[in-house]
Amino acid sequence: MTEWKAAGWVFSVLIVIGIGFAIYLHREKHLTASYGRCKFDYAYRGSIDTLNESYQADRRAFGKCLCELYLTKPDNTLGRLIVRQSQYGYPAPPDSTHSPIYKSLDTLIKYRKEVFDPVILWD
Repeated sequence: MTEWKAAGWVFSVLIVIGIGFAIYLHREKHLTASYGRCKFDYAYRGSIDTLNESYQADRRAFGKCLCELYLTKPDNTLGRLIVRQSQYGYPAPPDSTHSPIYKSLDTLIKYRKEVFDPVILWD
């Protein structure tokens, strides 16, 4: 009979440890990037979903802030970061066959409001 009690206690402790570990894995985490006065902070649970609308909006707002910073103080490192922000992690928009492709830094700076528009519209 005492073996069953001991087994019950061990099983209960293992259950509590398992629940605590599950809570630990799903706690809120933050992804932060900053350059100058521009900051990108995204809170997520579990793993990052790069197709999430709020993640895309935050990244585009960060890219737009980088463009504004580049206008005040041009810098090669900042220029490369802007080009990288425009190319990395964005899904193709629904009307991508009709939208121009922005590849050069000058074009990205000129059309920064369209390229880094944080408002996401879904049909």
